[in-house]
Amino acid sequence: MEALGDASYSIYLIQAITLPAIGKLWKWSGASGWFDMTTGPMILYLACFAGTVLQGYIGYLLFEKPVTERLMTLRIRPLPAAALVLPGG
Repeated sequence: MEALGDASYSIYLIQAITLPAIGKLWKWSGASGWFDMTTGPMILYLACFAGTVLQGYIGYLLFEKPVTERLMTLRIRPLPAAALVLPGG
């Protein structure tokens, strides 16, 4: 569950791409005709949910996590306390 929390921002960002893509794929494949009116929407919902979470988590692993780790190694370190003492003070 912690992994999903870490990837939540990537999941949030990817849904704008994933949901329309899955909807178009669903329509293009003719899958809406394969199921009745109660099962079809449920399967489409599960496909959207699973696709979004999966793509968001993959995006987190391949992009967000490595970039964040790299930026943490490049951050500016604070000056030592001795450097903050004013001359003559």
